[in-house]
Amino acid sequence: MLATTSCLLNPNRNANRSPAEIEQALRDYLGGKQIIWLGDGIEGDDTDGHIDDITRFVAPNVVVTALETDPKDSNYEPLQKNLEILQAVKLADGSALEILTLPMPPRIERRPGVYRRATPISISQIRWYFSRFSARRRTGRPRPY
Repeated sequence: MLATTSCLLNPNRNANRSPAEIEQALRDYLGGKQIIWLGDGIEGDDTDGHIDDITRFVAPNVVVTALETDPKDSNYEPLQKNLEILQAVKLADGSALEILTLPMPPRIERRPGVYRRATPISISQIRWYFSRFSARRRTGRPRPY
């Protein structure tokens, strides 16, 4: 299983739970055997860094992870750190994860308004599932391409 510390260890979600308690709950309720903790999500994500924006399993021992290629971008460092964590993971059988990378799309900024400043919009291609026949957003219907 994959999780981010920025989301599950955020005080607004699990203020009174330790990482060990959260891991146990994930094991009990979802059947996870191994929890891989990544760090921060992408800038502009109003969900505190949900894992589905940055990394997901695409096969039993294969993950795809978002990677920012511009070192000046604020997402570069956190996504590089997450990649390093994934590269260091040893699975229960001792094997390493196979890691596929997907570049972050170009940055889009919300326009400033009366009540808000210009802010980046959280965009990631990881939320989409591609097959030979369709593209599917995690909550949407299949869309032929």
